[in-house]
Amino acid sequence: MIGKSWIREQGMQDALLCAALRDRDMDGVPQWQRDFPQRDAYMKHWDSLEPMRDGPVSADRREVTDLDKMNAEIKKLAAELGAADAGMTALKPEFIELGVDLPHKNVIAVVVYEDYAAALRDPDDVELEAMGAYAKCADISTEIARYIREELGYPALAHHNGSFQVQAIPIFHEVGFGELGRHGSLIHPELGANFRPGFITTDLPVAYDSPRNFGIQDYCTTCNLCRNNCPGDAIPDDHIMTNGIMRWLTDIDQCYPISRFRETYCHICVDVCPYIWKENDAPDRKSMFRDYMKIRKEEGYKTPKGPDTPQSAKQTGQRAYRKIDADVHPSITAPAIGEAAAAALAVLARDGAKSDVGLRPGDHRWYYKGETADGQDFEIEFSGPDLPSQTAHQTILPSDIPKDFRWQGEYMLTVSPPNVAFQISWSASAPLRIMNFSRGSWEDELIAMAG
Repeated sequence: MIGKSWIREQGMQDALLCAALRDRDMDGVPQWQRDFPQRDAYMKHWDSLEPMRDGPVSADRREVTDLDKMNAEIKKLAAELGAADAGMTALKPEFIELGVDLPHKNVIAVVVYEDYAAALRDPDDVELEAMGAYAKCADISTEIARYIREELGYPALAHHNGSFQVQAIPIFHEVGFGELGRHGSLIHPELGANFRPGFITTDLPVAYDSPRNFGIQDYCTTCNLCRNNCPGDAIPDDHIMTNGIMRWLTDIDQCYPISRFRETYCHICVDVCPYIWKENDAPDRKSMFRDYMKIRKEEGYKTPKGPDTPQSAKQTGQRAYRKIDADVHPSITAPAIGEAAAAALAVLARDGAKSDVGLRPGDHRWYYKGETADGQDFEIEFSGPDLPSQTAHQTILPSDIPKDFRWQGEYMLTVSPPNVAFQISWSASAPLRIMNFSRGSWEDELIAMAG
């Protein structure tokens, strides 16, 4: 099965990270340059497990006649190994990294809880808790994959931090772990957003779990705790829709100076999320949460700030738009982005677009949903002040869509096949600002559709 989903590169291979660093004249991430032996030990541990992700499969295969029983067996094993939850579903191309071939039918997800009390102590404890949880996920996924191969006789491949080839949040949604929150993390009804993931792709026959609606996203539309407490003002009011799922797009330029470009880590958006106790009604977590929120209030909510927070030209009053250069990512070039954007606008202009049901009347936001020649669904979202104000079920005519990039105001164009393939903004006085961009077959297909 060939993957269709773009997964952002990690570390200094991340184009968005490199662009934000360059915008601040920084040559590295301070957190990564710290002498932090415990963190480094965790990282070395999961790296040491990489050769054990896969291995020989026993010829003595156990026949699975009861899928529910096998589902329960794997969940019991995961719990014994230290997982806080486990779930299973069918593996889909949109779950797999773009271009990666995974010859498996199913995927098993596991999560490890991050101790809420530890995360509240100080930034170093936050980082150690995260690294320790990642290391534990690596142990659990590696052992479950081994058990499936050697004890049950089915192929199985472990995926954990440093070796992910699958998308976490779509899988979590499908196995019923929760819903995507305003702060950009998935919210589990028992664990909140305090957990880390691991996965196993396999041919082992299992019963599938199902998505569950806990009402989390409805709550997020009115709860402003993460937004009001974000030191970088990086969490937006408005959301977009991707495959029927609400997504709030974090402003990376605002988030990274707080979460990555200081020597200590920021975890506030997760710490102030009331779902750490809201659904499970854990008295100890509820008490810690309320005590922590008192501290937040005393400190003026939007902490930490100070001289160690590097500012961009945008934050100092200058206009700053990302430059996409070969040193960021050799596959990302301005002409390629321009061609893809022009193709998306051409499709809109030719076929028209529709307003999306559920958006507020007055939103200048329009959608086109289509399908490529190879059957891949995609969506184009286009917004800007010169577009007609919309009402539900209204259709915009091709003649109403501007044909070039020289308008007044700020415009946003997003293509999602099915996750964000690119997202750009621009205005009359500034060049393209690249929010996300990934290369793939969708690009050629879109250009071909546009003629």
